[in-house]
Amino acid sequence: VELETPAHASAIADRITAAPAARFAIESALLSAYAQHAGTSVAALIAKRTPLAELSTTVVVDDEAEAFAAARAGVRTVKVKVAGASTAIARVRRITRAAPELRLRIDANRAWSRDEAGDVLAMLAELPTDFVEEPCFDAHELLQDTLPCRIALDESLIELPPADLERALESPSLAALVLKPTLLGGFQRCLALAAQADEHGVAPIVTHALEGPI
Repeated sequence: VELETPAHASAIADRITAAPAARFAIESALLSAYAQHAGTSVAALIAKRTPLAELSTTVVVDDEAEAFAAARAGVRTVKVKVAGASTAIARVRRITRAAPELRLRIDANRAWSRDEAGDVLAMLAELPTDFVEEPCFDAHELLQDTLPCRIALDESLIELPPADLERALESPSLAALVLKPTLLGGFQRCLALAAQADEHGVAPIVTHALEGPI
C-alpha cells in the first residue's frame, strides 16, 4: 500500500477489516512505518497539539502489601479489580488502611447487580475513591440519577449508541471514559471519544485489554 498522509492508515485499515483488534494492528503497523520514514513518532503524526513528554499512570494492585509498596514508590493512584460486592468493600477497606494516602480507582467489571450497585457505590464514596468502572451491566443507565460515587464507562463504549453516550457524557456522575484501542478499533475511534470526553469535562483514560502490565 501507499500512504500519502497518516489518515490513509485509518482508511486502509477500515477497508481491510471491521474486526477491532485487527483493525488497530493494521493501523498501528502502517502508522509506525510512516513515522519511521518521516523520522518522527506516531504520536507526533496524529496529535493535534504537541504530545506531552510524560503521562500520569495508575498502577494495578491486588492487596494491602502491593498498595503499601506502591505508595512507598511514590504512586498516587491505584486501580483495584474487584468481584462480588461484599468482598469488594472489605478488600478495598483493607487496602485503604494499608495506604491511606492513595487515591482509588475501582474496576468492578460488571460484577454487581443493578440493585446492589447503588449501595456499594455509597460505601465506596466514604473511601478515597475517584470512580468505579462498569459497576454493572448497562452502567450508563445509572447516570440518569445523581450517584454517591462517580463511575466510568469501559466495555460499554463498544456498542453504546451515540445518543446514549451523549446523555452519559452530560451527567456529572460520569468521571471517565476508559479507552482500549484493541476493543474500540484503533487510534481514530479512541481520539474521537477522547475529544467528546474533553468537551464535557470527562477524563479520557487510555489502557489495554491485556491481563498484565506492558
